[in-house]
Amino acid sequence: MLRSMSRKKILGLKEQPAQLQDKMRQQDFQLGCITGSRDKMPRQDFPLGFIIGSRDKKSGPKVISVVQQRSCDHNQNYARKVYEHSQIKHFFDFTCWVTVGETHVEWVFDDILKSMASHKTGLRGWQQTKYLVVLDDVCDESLYRQIISRFPCTAAGGHSAVLVITHSYALARSCSPNIFPPLEPLVKFFFGKAGCLVENNPNNYTLKQVICSILSKCAPSLLCLKAFLHVLYVNPMRNIEELQSLCNDLTSDSPGNIRHVLMFWYNSLPLHYKNCLIYLSIFPQNDGNIRRTSLVRRWAAENQITGRNGSAAQDEAERCFNVLLAKRFLLPRGIGAAGKVKSCRLNGLISKFISDFASEEQFVDADLQPDFGCRISIQNRRQVQQVLGTIQASRPSSSRNIRKHSTNNEDGQTLDDLTKFLERLPSFARLGLLRVLDLEGFDGLQDHHVGNICEIFQLRYLNLRRTKITKLPREIKNLQQLETLDIRETAVRSFGKKVVVLPMLKNMLAGCTKHPNEDMEPFSTVCMPLEIGNMTNLQIMSHVDVLGQEDELIEIGRLQQLRKLGVVFRSNINNFRHLLQAIERLNKSLLSLSLRVETTDDHEITDINAAEPTAFSPPTYLQSLNLCGVRGGLPRWIKELHKLVKLTLCETHLEEEDMVPLGELSGLRCLRLRHKSYVQTKLTFQKGAFKSLEFILIEGSDITDISFHENPKIEKIVWNFREMKSIHGISRLPRLNHLELIGNCNLTAIKKALSTHPNQPVVTHTGQEIHGAGEDE
Repeated sequence: MLRSMSRKKILGLKEQPAQLQDKMRQQDFQLGCITGSRDKMPRQDFPLGFIIGSRDKKSGPKVISVVQQRSCDHNQNYARKVYEHSQIKHFFDFTCWVTVGETHVEWVFDDILKSMASHKTGLRGWQQTKYLVVLDDVCDESLYRQIISRFPCTAAGGHSAVLVITHSYALARSCSPNIFPPLEPLVKFFFGKAGCLVENNPNNYTLKQVICSILSKCAPSLLCLKAFLHVLYVNPMRNIEELQSLCNDLTSDSPGNIRHVLMFWYNSLPLHYKNCLIYLSIFPQNDGNIRRTSLVRRWAAENQITGRNGSAAQDEAERCFNVLLAKRFLLPRGIGAAGKVKSCRLNGLISKFISDFASEEQFVDADLQPDFGCRISIQNRRQVQQVLGTIQASRPSSSRNIRKHSTNNEDGQTLDDLTKFLERLPSFARLGLLRVLDLEGFDGLQDHHVGNICEIFQLRYLNLRRTKITKLPREIKNLQQLETLDIRETAVRSFGKKVVVLPMLKNMLAGCTKHPNEDMEPFSTVCMPLEIGNMTNLQIMSHVDVLGQEDELIEIGRLQQLRKLGVVFRSNINNFRHLLQAIERLNKSLLSLSLRVETTDDHEITDINAAEPTAFSPPTYLQSLNLCGVRGGLPRWIKELHKLVKLTLCETHLEEEDMVPLGELSGLRCLRLRHKSYVQTKLTFQKGAFKSLEFILIEGSDITDISFHENPKIEKIVWNFREMKSIHGISRLPRLNHLELIGNCNLTAIKKALSTHPNQPVVTHTGQEIHGAGEDE
C-alpha cells in the first residue's frame, strides 16, 4: 500500500510541469498586466507651456518641480530634454544648469553669475533678463528656500522660470504646486492592471479602494509598483485585511516602501520554501541561467528542504521549484520541448532583496567570491576561508580574489586558486562536512583532484560535467553519502574493474554526444558499474553502456525506485530480450526511458518486435520515450503507453503506416523526429490524429513535404531540412504561434498561408525572424 501511494505521488509530481505550463498559458493575460507586454506605460511629454506661457510680468520666476532619478535614461530625463529644446533657447535670454547637491547657497549663485558673465547679455541685471535656471539634484528644502529667495521678482522676471530637479515627490510638492510628471496617470495605469487581476475577487470593489491607496503610496517607484502587481498575480484572492495591513506599513513616496512590498511578497511563501529562495543568493545574478535539475538536487543535498508526508526531499524540492515559478520569484529561461522549465533566473525585482536578506540573516557563515562561492556548500565556509587564507599567506602579496591570482606547481604550470584549493583538500580533514561541490565547466580540474575530492566523506552532490577528467579513482567508493554524480560530457568510460557500491546514490548522470556532422550523432558513455543492483536508491541512471550479459541486465531490474533509465545497448537479440525483461520489472516506477541500440559487425537487431518477450508489459506510467537505432518498425507495445507525453525517434527508418499508432497516443504533446527516423519524402498528420500534440521537431534530409489536417493543439513547429518542396495546412492549426524553418526555402507561400491566421504566428528562418509573416502582403 505504501509503495502504491509513493508511485501516485511520483506520477503527480511529474505531471506538475505540464499543469504549471497550462496555468501559465491561461494566465498569460494577467501576466501581461504585470510586465506591461500588452500595454505600454502612458508617455508623458513635458508641456512647454508650463515654462513659456504668459503671466504677470511683476511676479517672480515660475518654479516647476521635476521628479526624476539621478541615473534615469534619456527618455525619462525630462529636464535635460526641456533645457536643450530649440524653443527654450529662442524664448529665453539666458539659460543655466547648476548642480546643487549639498553645496552652499553662495556657491550656487557664483555658478549662475559666472554663466551670466560669459553670456552676451553680460551682467546687465536679472531684472531685465528672461532666464531659465535649472537647479539639479535638490535634496534639501531649507537650502532650496535660501536659493529661491535670491531670485528677482520684478520686470522680466515674470517671464523667467526655475526648474527644480529632485528625486522625491514630497520635496517636489514643498517646492512648487507645479509638478512633472504628475502621479495621477502613473497610478491610473497601474490601477487598471491591478483591477484586471482582482476582477474575480468577490470583494473586488472594496479591495480596489485599498489597492488604489497602496499604488498611490508606491508611486512613483516603478520597482515598487511592479513588485506589488506581482503580489496580486501570485494571489488575486488576497483578503482586505492583508492588503490594508500592507497599506498601513507604507508611507507616501518613501524609499522604504519597496522593502515592505517585497517582504509581503516573500511572506507569501510557505516557511519550508523560504530557505530555498534565499539559497539563490549564492549564485551570481548576472552570470546566466540556473539549471532546474542542479538546483533541486543541491537544495536536497544541503538539507535546505526535507521530505514531507512520505515524499523524498528531492520530490519536495521539485514542488518548491514549481511554487517559486508560479509565484514569479523564478522566471523561466529555457523551456523544453514538452513544456517543462529547464532553466531559470531569479526575478530581478526580488534579487537585491534576497541578497540583502541573506546577509542580514547570515545565511552563509562567511562570504566568498561569487565565482567560487556558488560552487561549494553553504556550510563550513569559514573552514574554506582558512584554506584560502593558507594559500594566500604563501604568496608574496595577499589577495582576496579567488580566481584571478595564480601560483605555479612543481612543473612550473600556472595554477589558479580553485585548483590550488583542490590540491590542498587532503590537508583539511574538517572539510569532510562539505556536502556540495559543483565543478561544472572548470578547466583546471585534473584526474588526481578527483582523488582528493573522494576524501570529503560527507559529500552528497558532485558535479564534474564538462571537465577534462578521463577516469574515476577507486577511492570513489569512499563517498558513501553521495546522492548525485554528474560526469556528463567527460571522457570517463568506466567505474573501474572492481565493484563500486554507492548506497545513497540517486542520480547517476553520464554520456557525451559529439556532432561531427549534421546527420550523425555519435554517443559515448560510461560502462554500467558492476553489481549496480546493490544501489537500490537509484532514481536516475542515464546513460550507461550495457554489453548485454544476462546477469548484468538482471541487475537493472532490481532498481525498483528507478524513474529514468538511459542505456546504450551493444549485443544480440537474445540479450535485448533480457533487457526488455529487466525494464518490465520496473513497470510501476519508470517514467522516462531512452534506448540506443548500437549496431556492430557482430551484432545487429533488425526487428525489435522479434526480441519482445512473451506477454511483455511496458512501463505503465512512462511519460518520455527516446528510441535510437531501433529497426523493424515501432515496438508493438508503444500503443499501450497511454500516459506518454514526449517521444523522440532517431534512426528508426519509419514509413507512413508506422505513424498511425503514434497518432493514437492521446496524451502525446511533443514529437521529435530526428535523423533517419522517417525515411519517406511526404509526412502527413492526418485529421483526428495527434489530438494533444503541441510541439513538433523534424530533422533530416529525407522529408521534403509536410501536410497538416486540422491538428487542433499544435503550437510550435521546428523543421530542419535540406530541401523543402511544400508545407500544407498550417493555416488550419488554430493554436500555432511559432514556425521555425532551418534550410533553403521559398517563404512567399508560407507568408501568404499565414497572412490571415488569427494568432499572427512568429516565423523564423535560419535563426532570423521574418516580419510580416502574419500580415497581409
